[in-house]
Amino acid sequence: MPPWHEQPARWFLWLPAALGLGIALYFELPHEPPALCFALTPLAALCLLAARRYAGGRAVAAAVLMMALGLNAAMFSAHLRGTPQIDTALSTGVAGVVTEIDTLPSGQRVLLRVGHVDKLPPHQWPRFVRLKISQPVTVQVGQRMRVFARLNPLSQPVVPDGYDFRRAGFFEGLGAIGWSLAAPEIAPSPSHNYLAEHWRETMGHAVRAQLSGDTASITAALLNGEQIAISDDTLQAMRASGLQHILSISGLHLAVVAALCFVFLRQLLACVPFLALNFPIKKWAAAGALLSIVVYTWLTGAQIPTLRAMLMAGVVFVAVMADRRALTLRTLALAAILLLIIKPFALYSASFQLSFAAMLALLAWYERSGKNPPRGLWQKIGLFFAGLLITSLLATMATAPLTLYHFQQFSLYGVLANVVGVPLTTFIIMPAALLVYVLQPLGLHAWALAIMGWGVDILMIIATAVAALPHAMMTHSAPPPVVLPLLVAGGLWIGIWQTFWRWWGIFPIVIAGLITGLHTPPNFYAAEGGKVWALYHQPTHTLYFSGARHDSFIITQWWQRWGRPARITATQAPDDVLICHDGLCRTRMQALPPPHNWLAMPATADALKVACGRAHTLITPQAVDAAAPCQAAHALDETFFSAHNNVSLSWADGRLIITPSPLHHRPWSYNK
Repeated sequence: MPPWHEQPARWFLWLPAALGLGIALYFELPHEPPALCFALTPLAALCLLAARRYAGGRAVAAAVLMMALGLNAAMFSAHLRGTPQIDTALSTGVAGVVTEIDTLPSGQRVLLRVGHVDKLPPHQWPRFVRLKISQPVTVQVGQRMRVFARLNPLSQPVVPDGYDFRRAGFFEGLGAIGWSLAAPEIAPSPSHNYLAEHWRETMGHAVRAQLSGDTASITAALLNGEQIAISDDTLQAMRASGLQHILSISGLHLAVVAALCFVFLRQLLACVPFLALNFPIKKWAAAGALLSIVVYTWLTGAQIPTLRAMLMAGVVFVAVMADRRALTLRTLALAAILLLIIKPFALYSASFQLSFAAMLALLAWYERSGKNPPRGLWQKIGLFFAGLLITSLLATMATAPLTLYHFQQFSLYGVLANVVGVPLTTFIIMPAALLVYVLQPLGLHAWALAIMGWGVDILMIIATAVAALPHAMMTHSAPPPVVLPLLVAGGLWIGIWQTFWRWWGIFPIVIAGLITGLHTPPNFYAAEGGKVWALYHQPTHTLYFSGARHDSFIITQWWQRWGRPARITATQAPDDVLICHDGLCRTRMQALPPPHNWLAMPATADALKVACGRAHTLITPQAVDAAAPCQAAHALDETFFSAHNNVSLSWADGRLIITPSPLHHRPWSYNK
């Protein structure tokens, strides 16, 4: 095997990583880069032309060019796709066009393309707002709606280095979320400019007219991408069994659609001797299959996993039409480059990372082991089931570390469930789904939908049975951010190189595992200006939280990052853990020496006066008066939270570690 600098075919596979580094550089900057940075891409291109005669220099220049392209693509996306976002809650009239409808257990949730907001000037109108409609009204996609609603700003990260919902909404055009305060006024005739949305709505109605419960919800998710109606119990069973990926329309689903369309078209054309003998019917079938997956992606909402699968399948069919080898690591790299240029923020999506990690592992494996085609029927059958087992094992191994990082949980029996669930989806559920698509406009879809519902019922039985096994779900607290680049670097190194040094990539993965295992989660989180906080009691694996709702967005985020402990309100906590009365909650930081080891959370001005004389550290939404005597060593008050999103506290070995998350001046930040 030639050394690395004599393997130009492998250099191309590193270009998506360089592109991702440039994108990450943009998003991690505390301030918006100057517009002059748009000149970096042409400058890097000139450097590549200058170094084109030297292999090593050409590789370095190409990497620099991709980094510059990633930075500029992210900058351009922020200017092109960004939207105004509200900073404070307000009750106001909102008018616009309904572009999406999600059916909820109680009411509906609509995505409204904004045409007017009463209490905001036009330059502050978001492009979209998402509203929950609880009133009993009939809404259709494309209808104009006017509603008096409560609009809330999108949440920023609730932990340092946590998920930024506000940033994600900024790139999706979402400027506010909320709920209706009165029945909306709806125009009678819908617009016909939303064909895909109308189709998804029609498919949802057809499913719910024939099926019920979670069977209908999962069937609708596979047909139109709408997952929100699936119950929490079923979702948890799918997660615990490792089958949740089937709910998200991605590579498995598009592969079935593409294969069925390709085989059907090729066999249909082969039935005409004149066409079969005189024209390249294989290429024609590939073109038809390519068109089918583009339409399927459009109809199901074009989410990131679907786009990734469509781009990969598209490159495969283009290769077939060009008489080139179809499914290779270069195909995967090209799909990653195209997707990241189109949607740079996809780099931070867990679905992007998981889907590409799984495909990298599978293609790297079959690149080395798939050179000898099977001969004979029984050998093909045996190879199919062996391939199914190996595929499930490889995909699970590749995605397990990332799943633990993003979701703090992992299914131990995912391989077992997928060995049964994937063939069921491939040979029964998805072919039936394709028939539903074809037959629904003719009104003949009932029998195909019944078959699909039967397959979904079996899938749920498998998920429930596997989830009920002992220790089916492994949970862990969230690791520090450094773990993710170590995992990505190690995985890319193993997957891309072909020589013995590919196994050097195990070292960063092992280091990431050691960091995760030795990492101690914070003892305390606070956000929303100190109004919302939670204490983690590690000996009993319990989360004690302020407020009354354990399922609020912030508390749920903290609960997940602490490894899903039990959740109890602060007022119900035992006195040896947390004492709450008269607007003041306090706890002892056991690792610090008494008596100056009290952490106090006063909610009122009177409680603040009491806490100032007793506590070592204060977490409060009140303003601590600098002129008044306050003996607390640390006062994280209104002034502190005006400059920080949130804060975490850890105490161990006699030390208190305060980790704030500062507010950055970015287009999606509150303080722009």
